[in-house]
Amino acid sequence: LALAKTKTPTISSNTNGHPSPYQYHVDDTSLFAIDKVMEDTCDEARCVDWCMQVGLIDKEKTCPPCTLPMRLSLVRKRWRCCRRKQHAEGKEISLGMLTSSFFTEAKIKICSA
Repeated sequence: LALAKTKTPTISSNTNGHPSPYQYHVDDTSLFAIDKVMEDTCDEARCVDWCMQVGLIDKEKTCPPCTLPMRLSLVRKRWRCCRRKQHAEGKEISLGMLTSSFFTEAKIKICSA
């Protein structure tokens, strides 16, 4: 009996036959076209929106003490929770916009990265 060979799916590889470390799964590759990236990252507000679309920055955050949704302040570049009565010390809670993101340790403006 001869066994039929089945073709297994291949991952694009470099010249050594190893999988490319630069291959990522994205739902909409048009977001990464160079003209689209350059257009969407030309100013801070559009860059933040694009980074949220592609998953580099969180689209929403919840307040750690009260677990309610926080609001993003683009001017202050912070996520804010104003529900002071819900917090132990009665203070406003805020987190940096880039907290827990791709840019966590970045020291440059987001649209310059």
